[in-house]
Amino acid sequence: MTNAYTPQWFEVFLETMPGELTNTEVDAIEERLPRPEFEKLLDICCGPGRHAQLLCERGYDLTGIDRDAASVRQAAELIPDGRFIELDQRSLGSLSGPFDAAMILWQSFGYFDSATNDAALRDIAGLLRPGGRLILDLFHREYFDRNQGRIAPTRDPRCLSITNTMHGDRLTSEIEYVDGATEAMDFELFSPDDIERRSKPFGLTTVDACCWWDKERPPTADEQRFQITFERV
Repeated sequence: MTNAYTPQWFEVFLETMPGELTNTEVDAIEERLPRPEFEKLLDICCGPGRHAQLLCERGYDLTGIDRDAASVRQAAELIPDGRFIELDQRSLGSLSGPFDAAMILWQSFGYFDSATNDAALRDIAGLLRPGGRLILDLFHREYFDRNQGRIAPTRDPRCLSITNTMHGDRLTSEIEYVDGATEAMDFELFSPDDIERRSKPFGLTTVDACCWWDKERPPTADEQRFQITFERV
């Protein structure tokens, strides 16, 4: 399955994201990637610049990539201080580094089969300088193992339901909109131990792992998301 986010997905799930949540996430990113040590930042799957705008305002030298052409245009128009490139994760090797840090947020890692996801991790590590950092924001596989099925209502009334189904280590999320439109997303999911093990061959070691950006809350299968920060040795 190829995840192809529709304009309706962006309208329902991204444009309605609360500003206070974005502020919290950017504060947490800044804590893990303090300037000037981690000033040169690669925002992978940047979308229309939800995080990039605030990070550029705070002084980061940011390059954003996304495979969605409309999102890249929107980000470039909104954030003149950033650089934005239409690029798929599978083509990260075509970028020129090094970067001080990289990040992939809101479950934008895991789109592909295991070998391709590993190749993306390898390419990211290759773009980081020694001591550079990578932040991943991921769904917790064990949470979704335990919490499958239909969710309704959802955060936005335009979305009728989301049905989550696990197939081994892959999650399929089927979205139904009130206008009758549907779409589905498919991801490889990880536990914290899984992603640490998968990252280690590429010289990435764990700095911290937490739940909902709170360093005092370790990842748990009782919570949907976790964040993990790696450093390149």
